[in-house]
Amino acid sequence: MTHHFTPDELVGLLEAAGFGEISVTSESEISSRRRDEAAYFLYATCRASR
Repeated sequence: MTHHFTPDELVGLLEAAGFGEISVTSESEISSRRRDEAAYFLYATCRASR
């Protein structure tokens, strides 16, 4: 089962895990399995704050 996170959900999960300086970007990309359907992928960078 796949879960699709929103950027806010991802930030919340990273914060709860002890990360800070969180940046999330969303990029539209073509899936290798569904070339006619673009999907949005989230990329996050952060620093451990613990």
